[in-house]
Amino acid sequence: ILNIVCKSKEDSDILSRLLSDLELDGVIYLDESKGRTYIICEKNNIVKCIYQAKTKKFGFGLLVGADDVYIPFDSSVGAMNSDVILVKIIKNAKKGARSEEGKILKVLKRNTKKVIGRFIKNNNFGFVEPIDNKIEDIYISKNNSLKINDGQMVEVEIIKYANEKARSEGKILKVIGDKDTPHIEEIAL
Repeated sequence: ILNIVCKSKEDSDILSRLLSDLELDGVIYLDESKGRTYIICEKNNIVKCIYQAKTKKFGFGLLVGADDVYIPFDSSVGAMNSDVILVKIIKNAKKGARSEEGKILKVLKRNTKKVIGRFIKNNNFGFVEPIDNKIEDIYISKNNSLKINDGQMVEVEIIKYANEKARSEGKILKVIGDKDTPHIEEIAL
């Protein structure tokens, strides 16, 4: 274990940026479970890849020049299509299977910022059912849903991404149309 002491705030900032860049490049991973210890990805079966959801229940980590990594829903930590992720390989591929199984350790870069879907009103809140059936429903707080009618097609900005404990939360940017508008889902796209 390497213990580095910086003599100035400037040195500390430089070191922090370098470590962050190395993590974004998939070279190291900050393991919070081991007391904020950086580990080398390659030596610990950790790979950087792009997430591709197949359904709400599972997806794959896409790797260049290698088989994809299967990621079950309970290991996806709220990743969405095209997010850049770090994945820990937890099971080797079974004989005849195309892919290994992995667990997402961290989303390095989010690539889904806005979602289109149908607003469903509840008494004290609402949620949006995305048109893209690979994305889970997005929670809309009472403050962000007061003037929206049940069934309207809306555009939502994600303000808080899903994790193991909570769904994504969003705020409605605009109403695209009412539920009775002909071909509303095609208009929304």
